Amino acid sequence: MGKKARLERRNEKKIKVDDAADTIGAVRRWADAPPQPNVGDDWVRNVAQQVMERWDHSPVALRADSEFVGALLNSNTDVELVPDWLTRFPFNAVAFTLPEPVSLHDGHRVCHYRGMVVSGINIRIAPHTTAITPLRHPDGTPVKHMGVSHSTYANIPNAQGVRCLWAYGTDDGPGLHLQTVTLVLKGDLAESSLQKLIDAQVANAQQAGRSEGDELATLIPLTVQLLLYTAATDPEIDWPPADRISRPHQMRDTRVGNLGWRVGASLRQARERPASASREAEEGEYEPGLGGWRLPPHIRKAHWHRVRVAERNQFGDVIGNRSGIEGVDWHYELRWYPPAAVNADPDAAPTVRDL
Repeated sequence: MGKKARLERRNEKKIKVDDAADTIGAVRRWADAPPQPNVGDDWVRNVAQQVMERWDHSPVALRADSEFVGALLNSNTDVELVPDWLTRFPFNAVAFTLPEPVSLHDGHRVCHYRGMVVSGINIRIAPHTTAITPLRHPDGTPVKHMGVSHSTYANIPNAQGVRCLWAYGTDDGPGLHLQTVTLVLKGDLAESSLQKLIDAQVANAQQAGRSEGDELATLIPLTVQLLLYTAATDPEIDWPPADRISRPHQMRDTRVGNLGWRVGASLRQARERPASASREAEEGEYEPGLGGWRLPPHIRKAHWHRVRVAERNQFGDVIGNRSGIEGVDWHYELRWYPPAAVNADPDAAPTVRDL
């Protein structure tokens, strides 16, 4: 490599991953903390230790684009789940982080969620369990808990569910706090559809009095769909070269990927196009379709869809048939379809309408 090339490479702008470093660092601080006198605090410390022990074996951080996250949250979730989708999860543990935090009100204050670290768990739930002892941080503020006890930690593909530790900050002061989200995704306690899964998890957490705000209705669907998208067929994950990443000490050995960034870029590009199509739509300057409908240009919202996939052998060759026998020739997989322009000129921004 010549001197000029070396100088250009040295001056090349590094990719900052502060969101990932902050999230992982917050969970790590709890994991490395000494035993706590408060039972609740020590429970949080133990959870952080167990989650980080799994994550440290294969450290992966996926940084989710903000526009992509918004599309996920607005997706049509009325779809039947695939029973074994968690088994197909590509990582044993994972961190999801948000370069642009999601701000939600928990009933007391606005919380700015930065990301989560996820481990698999196997759960045993005792019937008629009462609320767990209220948890508090060392500074006296409560730790939000949305999970169940009697759990052992495992790799995600081999687990019955997941336990997620979300890191969030507030406007009250510096530092990040932790919030747990526990999801049962296999077995008799699992739900049959994505929407039922989301509704049941939100209802259970609210009935247990684990929050007085509105954050559950956003945080739980986001948690579920980030996991589901990553386990789906061909998720959009880009892996920047390791030497392009500015690495704080928390990220020294971490494999960093960008999740949904191309989807997010295309959505931003569509929004920034000229609004000529909107004016034409209002004036009725569009042709009816085959069925006689006069559907104006619009953005079709993202949605989940269950598809048949032919079985392949260990070499990736197709050995099944989608018209054959389920479980022998083919299996179901979930796929996420991003927002798409309908009846729109590719050079013009479509009108966004609720249909």
